[in-house]
Amino acid sequence: MAAAAASASTGLTGALLLAAGADATSLLVSALAGGVTALTLRRRGAFRLWRHGAARPVAMAIVPWGVLIQPDQAAEIRVLRWSGVRAIHIDDFHTSDMSGSTETSWSFVTVETTGERLLGRTTGHAPLERLVAHLPSYAWEGALPVALGFGGEEHGGALGFEPVARELLGSARAFLESGEGTEALALRSGTYREQTARVASKETLELLQRELRRPPTEEQDRRAFCAAVAGELGASELAGELVRLVTTAQPMTAAVAKAAALRLGVEPTRCGTLDEVAPFLHEDDLEVLHSWAQPPGS
Repeated sequence: MAAAAASASTGLTGALLLAAGADATSLLVSALAGGVTALTLRRRGAFRLWRHGAARPVAMAIVPWGVLIQPDQAAEIRVLRWSGVRAIHIDDFHTSDMSGSTETSWSFVTVETTGERLLGRTTGHAPLERLVAHLPSYAWEGALPVALGFGGEEHGGALGFEPVARELLGSARAFLESGEGTEALALRSGTYREQTARVASKETLELLQRELRRPPTEEQDRRAFCAAVAGELGASELAGELVRLVTTAQPMTAAVAKAAALRLGVEPTRCGTLDEVAPFLHEDDLEVLHSWAQPPGS
């Protein structure tokens, strides 16, 4: 319950709803949401929705990077990425008060995969219309591998099955120390009083800002690399762009943006914590990013 309170205090637009009849301590691995609302859906009271066919009632949480499922209180949480979700349906059920005014009493949310239908219930309306409308885009973006260079020629870490953070941060440091990086980013040389060998110029900040705002349109996501570069440069001017990325559908991009923001001194109440996206990351990636997220000199 303490973890729930901490996650809910992020100040973003997500909603946290705790489940009755579910093991909240083990279920609540993540509760942050921004573009997608975080919901903890309870399993009690679920019934067959004739329009969708038979569905299995489970406790689950919908977060920006996919769905966390707990089949029963004794089982480990299962991670379902957007690429594994075929469709999501929302059914609102209403009641009328004494004056005849209609209010939403609860919503049933059905998550369809290739081989099963999972059903959860939450009090009130589940504001998932944007997710339902753009689910194919979330699935495509969430499955993109992250680029390991500014040009996007190399990539790795598709879907979090293999660790990539160590290599990503190493590539970012090597790029900043190279002549190619100095020229591409319009870096200027640092003085002996500055911690970095290269310092971001106005042109550097403008270029990285454009890259962090640009949606991925190719076969890899370059935003994680740019977030790593921003963190290495200590470019606090880009903190707002990094915070905007913490709920993007690509888990590694979201995690690197969180870590970079924390490294630049952004409060967790603005950008959240790495533990919120942990179920979608490789253990080595989580360890590396936790270490890197510490502000230099702390």
